[in-house]
Amino acid sequence: MTWITFTVPGEPETKRRQKLITLPDGKGGVRAGVVSTAKVRQAEAYFASFAAAVAPSAPPENPVMLSVECVFGIPLRKPEWWRQAALRGAVRPRLANKDVDNLLKLVMDAMTKAGYWRNDGQVVNAMVRKAYGPKAGVEVSVHYRELVQTKKEFQAWLSKQPPPR
Repeated sequence: MTWITFTVPGEPETKRRQKLITLPDGKGGVRAGVVSTAKVRQAEAYFASFAAAVAPSAPPENPVMLSVECVFGIPLRKPEWWRQAALRGAVRPRLANKDVDNLLKLVMDAMTKAGYWRNDGQVVNAMVRKAYGPKAGVEVSVHYRELVQTKKEFQAWLSKQPPPR
């Protein structure tokens, strides 16, 4: 089992809706295509630059468990009691434009580019949490699960597991 953790500083960004465009199909017609906005491409590249620093040398084929904590800066316009409540987790971000699925989409696309897996279909478990904190950023933990190829490997793996409930 391998664990990799890293933090990307800055306000968490989402993978926004892509723009629909028409492209020549090479046969005299057109086909539909999508393109990310410049802001999304920039945010993805920024995230990937931090992720690549601790990425595995080659993308493993193991199943992946992913934990992402999106920490947002506390708004300065809020009263002191509210800010203290936010730091203690009593107030959670309810940012309409920062849906967890879109936050996760940007993280996973950037990590695919950084070489954490061959295909994001390897992610079998993902947890995303939004919180306030003194410093904005995205904290990521990646856990590669063991794969077994033979009965002997399975028995060795099974001997390390807790009994079923």
